[in-house]
Amino acid sequence: MINLLKNQKGDLTIELLISIPIILVLLIVAINFFSIMNIQLKLDNLTRQAIRIVEVEGGLTQSEINNINSQLSGMGLDVSKASIEGSYYPVQLRNPVYITIKYTASFTVPFFNIEVGGINLGAKMEGSSEKFFK
Repeated sequence: MINLLKNQKGDLTIELLISIPIILVLLIVAINFFSIMNIQLKLDNLTRQAIRIVEVEGGLTQSEINNINSQLSGMGLDVSKASIEGSYYPVQLRNPVYITIKYTASFTVPFFNIEVGGINLGAKMEGSSEKFFK
């Protein structure tokens, strides 16, 4: 019995060396998943803010597009990976308006900075125009 225990002395080290890379890969995937969820939440909030302005202004204006782009860059997102669509100015009172913000998030491996692929994210909000044009 004592001889069996002496022969298994290095087994724990080998099991640890095999399990550490697997645990690290799972942690890296989880970190990337939560960062992508964070970007989606930011897009949702930005779209919610933008639809309020689009409703009041009576459509999507160039100044609002510039405002959205500046907010995206303020969030640390690459503006070149974003696209903005919507009901352009002017939209008559009580007619439907919408705004869509799409973003392609890159899925990278931390520490190695290797880009695995892109994930298409987006947010769309709808409302109705609150501005009357004569």
